[in-house]
Amino acid sequence: TGLPGMGVDDTPSGDEILDRVETRYDTADTLSGTATVTVANETATSTATVEYAAKQPEKVAYTVENADDTYRVGSNGSVAWAVGENRSYAREIPTESELAAYSERADERALPSADDTYEPMTDPVAASNVTATLVDTTDIDGEAAYVIDVAPTDEEAEKAGTLWVATEDSRLLQATATDGTNETTVRVTETQFNVSIHDSTFEPPADRVSVTTTDSYDS
Repeated sequence: TGLPGMGVDDTPSGDEILDRVETRYDTADTLSGTATVTVANETATSTATVEYAAKQPEKVAYTVENADDTYRVGSNGSVAWAVGENRSYAREIPTESELAAYSERADERALPSADDTYEPMTDPVAASNVTATLVDTTDIDGEAAYVIDVAPTDEEAEKAGTLWVATEDSRLLQATATDGTNETTVRVTETQFNVSIHDSTFEPPADRVSVTTTDSYDS
C-alpha cells in the first residue's frame, strides 16, 4: 500500500450500483418526478410524457400525456383506478385473505390460480434474476453517470436493457429495454425524494365506474 501506483480501484461493480439504486428508492417515503417514454420498432415510434408520484407504503399515481390523449392511473393501496377522456373505472385490490380464498376455490374447480389472476395488478413488474455489468461512465445533461448493461440469467429470455445511474446520488437518469422487437427508452428529467404529497393525489375519482371480478358462479 505504500508503493507508488498501487492505488485501490474503488469503482463499484454493476451489482453494487444496482443495490445502491434499490436502497436509494426503497428508503424514500415519497417520490415524484417526470420522464419522457419512447417506444420504437422498425415501423413506428410513440412518445409520451409521464408525471409520477409514489408514497409509502402502497400509493402511486401517474399522468400520461401523448399526442392523442391524456389519462391518469393510480392506486391508494386498496383501489386501483384509471381516468381517460370519456370514462373512468376503479377496482378493489384483493386482500391477502381474499387471495387465499380465491386460490382455494380455484384449486377445487381447476381454475387459474390467484397468482395468475391478480399478480399483474398487485405486482406489475415481476421479479427476475439478472446480471448487471458496468460497461462505461458517461455524461447525461451535465451529470456523470454509470452505464450498466442488465440481462436476465435465463439464456432463453430475449429481454435486455441498459441503465444510466447518477454517480453522485444513485438516481436513475435513463433506462432502455428491448424485447427483441420493440425498444423502450425512459429518460427521467426530474426526480424528487421525500417531498410532501397529499393523499388526495392517489384517490380514485368520485364519478368512477366500479369494476369487480369477485362474483363467481357454479354453472
